[in-house]
Amino acid sequence: MAFIEPRISGRAAGKVIDKLNFDSNFKVEAEGKSGGIWLLWNKGGVDLRVLNSSKNLVHVLVDEGGGSPWLCTVVYVNLKLQLKRECLEEIKTMGQHITLPWMVIGDFNKILTAAEKMGGALVDMRKCLRFNRWIQDCGLLDLGSVGPKFTWRGHESRGYGRVHERLDRGLGNQLWRMQFPAMCVRVLPRVKSDHHPILVELYSRDMNTLKPCRPFKFEAHGRLTIVLPK
Repeated sequence: MAFIEPRISGRAAGKVIDKLNFDSNFKVEAEGKSGGIWLLWNKGGVDLRVLNSSKNLVHVLVDEGGGSPWLCTVVYVNLKLQLKRECLEEIKTMGQHITLPWMVIGDFNKILTAAEKMGGALVDMRKCLRFNRWIQDCGLLDLGSVGPKFTWRGHESRGYGRVHERLDRGLGNQLWRMQFPAMCVRVLPRVKSDHHPILVELYSRDMNTLKPCRPFKFEAHGRLTIVLPK
């Protein structure tokens, strides 16, 4: 389980984490009500090893015990321009040295095309092109999604109406897509949040029996992300 931008830190954060009753946890402290990532897991279900972390992301090695280990980066791209640039450059640099299957998931605060926004000001296509180029430079592919088209709903703006955008997404490199060829990203209904939950189902199959192996589920509830072995 990973909380993105939990809006609390220090002792208050520790109390909440203790109540969630997980075996292990890793925390990047929030700065006031901005940023912060918590990662919580039970060792019996899946083994997570934190390889790298910063105020922008947590990068882990995932070992389900029955298949090849893979990498997962949980990210929150800050809205502030300088912090956004730092985060994207950090992920890009990381990607240049990755040789394992790799998934990056979280709130990117960016869109790929004009179709990923409804309402508000006109889309700046130059920003879309830069985001597309960044994904390619990282060696990643957008994983697509099924369900509601947009993952975030903004406040109503005078003269523009309410804004909807696809800000949350999953990305994966070719090795990750090959390891999980039947994966599916599902955008679930919103519950008391301006962001929709995201569920990534990884359906690996035993090629000898053609029976589904135990799926690994990754859920992102707006600011809440849950990793669950079924």
